[in-house]
Amino acid sequence: MKKKLFLYFFLFFFLSNTKLLSFNIVNRLASPFVDNYTYSENISETKKEKLTDKENKVFLILIIIIFIIGLLTPGGRYSRYGGYQYDNTYYSGSPYPRRNYSLLSETFYWLLTLLSRKEEERYREFNEDYIIKRDFEIKELLKKINFNYDELVKLTEYSFKQIILLFLSEKSDINQISTQSLYQKYLKEIASLYEKAIKYRIDDLKIENIYLVNIRFTKLEKAFTSAVKYSAREYFVDAINGNFVSGDRFPIKRFLFMTFVYDENKFKLSLIENKRETYTLKLENIIEANETATLKHDDLKDISFSRIQLTVANCFFDVYSYWKDDTYNIKSKIDSKMIEKIKSAKEKLKNENTILKIDDFKIINIEILTLKKNAGFILTGFLARIKFIIKGSFIKNGISIISNEEKTTDEIWDFSIEEKNIILKELVKKFENYSGSETTPLQIEWHI
Repeated sequence: MKKKLFLYFFLFFFLSNTKLLSFNIVNRLASPFVDNYTYSENISETKKEKLTDKENKVFLILIIIIFIIGLLTPGGRYSRYGGYQYDNTYYSGSPYPRRNYSLLSETFYWLLTLLSRKEEERYREFNEDYIIKRDFEIKELLKKINFNYDELVKLTEYSFKQIILLFLSEKSDINQISTQSLYQKYLKEIASLYEKAIKYRIDDLKIENIYLVNIRFTKLEKAFTSAVKYSAREYFVDAINGNFVSGDRFPIKRFLFMTFVYDENKFKLSLIENKRETYTLKLENIIEANETATLKHDDLKDISFSRIQLTVANCFFDVYSYWKDDTYNIKSKIDSKMIEKIKSAKEKLKNENTILKIDDFKIINIEILTLKKNAGFILTGFLARIKFIIKGSFIKNGISIISNEEKTTDEIWDFSIEEKNIILKELVKKFENYSGSETTPLQIEWHI
């Protein structure tokens, strides 16, 4: 019995002073998606190797001690209790006999567990030099197939910031740039925090670098993995009184691995791992050149092209109806600054003794010139060229410049898309950017 107590005490002491089986749920709260292991550039690779060799020697000695104790401990020590203990099973509720194994068997089981976990940790240990090497290899591969490296880096940075905003309970586009399963997973984690009245906080965030560490463009799979090296103080506070609960006391450097898959004609964030979890650094980079040609983004997935044209047409009708008669009530969504510009232009015409009379106007064609996207490939706006016919008169200082004439002209309007709402933001002064453009003093562009 004393030997058994001594062995269990020894195992407890050994495990509590190693990282092999350590997992503290409070420490885990230091970051919502990474563990509490940190990266430091101050420790040289030579020192790390020396420390590893020393740990291995100590570990070997402890294994020998455990074996000796196990061999010297007599078996059958529970025979006087009948050799069985009874537990209730989860699935039946009836007693289920389970035999107590000998101390030697239990020791051997724990030994195998420790060895496997130690080997697993060693497998997951990578230094930054190796990550930089992988990044350089991928950059060269992408050049050969004319694929934009910077675009993938920007997507990674944008996604990283959006996941942070999600945990801060702020407006985030993560539901549009991630797979549904990942989004639901983190919603559950946030809901769990709310139930415990805990809030996530992050201070002094600094993204130090972003590397591409794996890329796979094949017929069966299109994905890439990025490594974000950042420093920040991540911690949790009580949602009621704001008191510190757990986490970092000062900024800590970490690596975060983010895997994106090509889904619904765009890359979406599908997996987030920390440095001690990822296996992507062991995967081979594979690119099939003929497959990259199939990569395209469905920019009008959420808002149809027909809806864009209809919204532009309605907005044009509202704005020019107001330009014709300022008692007209505009129903379209227009930025307040744009409305003020139009009102100011009409007031200026009155003050300058100018008569502007619009008899009629008609749209000929609407052309979408440019689709604007953010780093997450989310459609945020577009430029539209509206070609139209306008009929009216323009008299300045008693001189008739245009008298009941019909003119064909065009304007370029800048629209933004906010939460699927299309909003007119600005009229682009095309005659400042395009030579040979036809303009007329009847149109709004002349006066704003």
